[in-house]
Amino acid sequence: MHDFIAYVLISIVAVAAIIFAAIKTVSDQRFLNYSGLAIFTVCVFGQFVLTSKYVWKRRRFWVLLVIAFIAHLVLCAWLFQVEGTLSGEQWLVLALAEIFVLVYSRKLAFGSNPPRRT
Repeated sequence: MHDFIAYVLISIVAVAAIIFAAIKTVSDQRFLNYSGLAIFTVCVFGQFVLTSKYVWKRRRFWVLLVIAFIAHLVLCAWLFQVEGTLSGEQWLVLALAEIFVLVYSRKLAFGSNPPRRT
């Protein structure tokens, strides 16, 4: 039930942000950048968190996640400055690179495989 409430709240915030952007007449480039960033971030970090359940109770995992998230935001902000709007291919390459870095970092920090359930 708690998860459902969280999902509903996240959905409300996402819809409110889209409505706010439409009302405030945010430029198309900025809207595309931040919409892409939001979708990209949810996909990459959501996948990583869901596949890392076996280390959720370890503080080191959450520290790694926060550092990666900050690096992700800084990298995207820099790319927006350099490139303007990112194409779908650029988002895909960035997603694959970040997933690789996240999974490799988890492997270095916690070993290659989750513990087996007996």
